[in-house]
Amino acid sequence: MGRKVFLSFLGTNDYLNCNYYDESNPENKIENVRFIQEALIQLYCNDFGENDRVYIFLTDNARSSNWEDGKHGKDNIFKHGLKHQIEALELEAELEDIDIKEGYSESDIWDIFNVVFSKLEDEDEVIFDITHGFRSLPMLGMVLLNYSKFLKNINLKSIYYGAFEKLGPAYKVRDMDIKDRDAPIIDLTAFDELQQWSVGADNFVNYGNVDKIIELIKGEITPIMRKSQGKDKNSLKFKGFHKKLEKTLELFSTIRGKEIIEADSIVDLKKYLNEIKENGLEFKALSPIIKKIEDIIKPYKENSLNNLILTVEFYMKNNQIQQAITLIQEMIITVILMNNNLPYDEVEIREVVSSVLYVKAMSILENNWDSKLKNNIWVSKKLYKDKLLDKLYKDYESLRNYRNSINHGGFISNHYIKSSEFKKKVKKIWTDVKKKLNEIT
Repeated sequence: MGRKVFLSFLGTNDYLNCNYYDESNPENKIENVRFIQEALIQLYCNDFGENDRVYIFLTDNARSSNWEDGKHGKDNIFKHGLKHQIEALELEAELEDIDIKEGYSESDIWDIFNVVFSKLEDEDEVIFDITHGFRSLPMLGMVLLNYSKFLKNINLKSIYYGAFEKLGPAYKVRDMDIKDRDAPIIDLTAFDELQQWSVGADNFVNYGNVDKIIELIKGEITPIMRKSQGKDKNSLKFKGFHKKLEKTLELFSTIRGKEIIEADSIVDLKKYLNEIKENGLEFKALSPIIKKIEDIIKPYKENSLNNLILTVEFYMKNNQIQQAITLIQEMIITVILMNNNLPYDEVEIREVVSSVLYVKAMSILENNWDSKLKNNIWVSKKLYKDKLLDKLYKDYESLRNYRNSINHGGFISNHYIKSSEFKKKVKKIWTDVKKKLNEIT
């Protein structure tokens, strides 16, 4: 379990006292405070212990304007700075003020990035205040925290913004009675969630990986399912959706050719997608991703050999070359067997086809065929003369070296192929195979 950490940048403005309240629960209210940090710490950091931290990042101007006690602002009256106000809360957590540069240059911004990043530890649970701060500091903080999720596995618990400006310009607020100065604290954690959906979308669209999307859907539906004791119908639909999506991608990643042809899980996934769309149940960030998923699975049909072609296309697009090589070869065997009305899911007959493809490519005479072919001589001769096999044997054999090389991890010298060659060569072979298969179809 990591530390609880509160992060905030302090600004330089002459802040006025107001009453900050939680927008989602207005009864949670801190009255007559000058700094948003005072309200946020009292509302959301009351469970911080001695191992936890409150970090306030300060430029030189922010330190002199609002951190230390002194005469500040237009009223030129003595005011306590934020340091005094936080210390008065008598927190168990350690308070630390940290100097940062003004951020006038790229160099300054990188320096700020490194300073903040250095304060975070693995597994920290972070509350981030983006209310104040000069220029791009809040945006920089968002980027930095997202970066820290990957490198330090932090958990961004919440992002808050104190919307003082809702009260109007400062000169008008000065004339307002304190009881009328109610400003909402807005929870902007959804912005971080949107960033996570963006990561999930990128992983899926560019790499065919849905792990992040599934994780996010689980995060959305788990609290609802727990509250409804598993009876919420909408959440059940999303649960079914992510289970079938996970299953479908498992079929792809493990090259389950027979199940891809049958497409049972893909058909089920389509049903869940349709139900989600028809009932308007999509999470806003999920909607474009659902459209992408729909575009990929829409052409798949039950018991269709064309599903294998679609899947190889998926592999090639997502740079999954090893899966592509394997499936192309196995598809060639499957197509030949189907074309000859032979079972395509029996090991022995598939090995016969592979051997026939080899002797055809090597121009090996029948007298020199191995025992496998001789023991199945009738089928072997029939396949050897097959016109479809005659079209595809060169492509199959071209892939054999690539498959051996990649499956042996590049350790076998007589099968060694440079890594840079794979995608280019396999793409060329696949283009030829696909053209021939389309002609047959």
